[in-house]
Amino acid sequence: MVIAGAMRLFAEEPDRYLPDPALPARRLLDARFVFFLGPTPFVNLVSSVRVDARDVAALVEEIRACAGPERRRVAWVVGPSCEPGDLRERLEALGFVPADRPPFESVTTAMALTEPPAVGGTDAVFVRPVESFEDYVLSDEITSAGFGVDERERAAFAGMAPERFAAYRERDDYLRFLAFVDKTPVASAAANACELGLFLGGAATLRAARGQGAYRALVRARWDEAVKRGTPALVILAGAMSRPILERVGFERVCDLTVLFDPQTGD
Repeated sequence: MVIAGAMRLFAEEPDRYLPDPALPARRLLDARFVFFLGPTPFVNLVSSVRVDARDVAALVEEIRACAGPERRRVAWVVGPSCEPGDLRERLEALGFVPADRPPFESVTTAMALTEPPAVGGTDAVFVRPVESFEDYVLSDEITSAGFGVDERERAAFAGMAPERFAAYRERDDYLRFLAFVDKTPVASAAANACELGLFLGGAATLRAARGQGAYRALVRARWDEAVKRGTPALVILAGAMSRPILERVGFERVCDLTVLFDPQTGD
C-alpha cells in the first residue's frame, strides 16, 4: 500500500500534527520550523524546516537562542519535505554532526501502518496501560535501559517523574503501555494521538527478554487503541533495531530522515 497525502506528512513530520505536549515539555510551532523541547534538557528536536537557503544560518542562531544555555543535544531532523533541498549539507557546513547518542540515531525511517498488524506469536505477552506512578517510573526505567540512556539523563528523568506523571494523568492523547512475560515487566511503549492516528514512540524491550514478542504485542495494543479512537493508523520514526520488525508486521516505509546534532548546544 502506498502511503500518501496527509498520512505521509504525518509520518515524516509528526511534531507538526500532534497536540502540544504535556508540561514540562513544550513545542514552538512556526511556519518555518517546529521545535520540540523535551521534559529534560537532553531531548530537543527541530523538524519541518521551511526556509530560504540564505536564511539557514540565521535560523540556526534563532534555535540556539530559543534553546538557551540549559538545553543539550539539540537534534535537527532533515527529511525530503524540508526546505531548502540541501538543508543537510548546509547544516554540515555549519559544523553539525550525525546524531550518535541515545535515544537518537543518525538515520531514522518514517513508517506508517493503515491495516491491522501481522503480530502472531504474542500469546505469552500480556499488555496493559500504565496506570500508577509506580508503573510510570517502571516504564521510564525500561525505556532508559532499552535505549542505553546514560546515568545523567536517567537522573534528570527520575527527578521530574512526579511532575511528568501528573501531566500524563491529565491527558488522554498521551499513552503508555507495559508488556509482561510470565508476570515480569519486560517492555514499555508510548504513543501520542491526534486526528490522523497514533504516533508511536519510546518502545523498548529489556535485552534479556528480546525475541519473545513483547515489541509486537505493544504494536498491537497501540493499533487497537487507534481503532478504538476511530483513527486506524500508526506512524513511527524507526531506528535500525525496530525497522525490520515493523516491516514484518506490515509497516510501509515512507522516507529516510537524517538526524544531526548542533555541536554548539553541548553534550
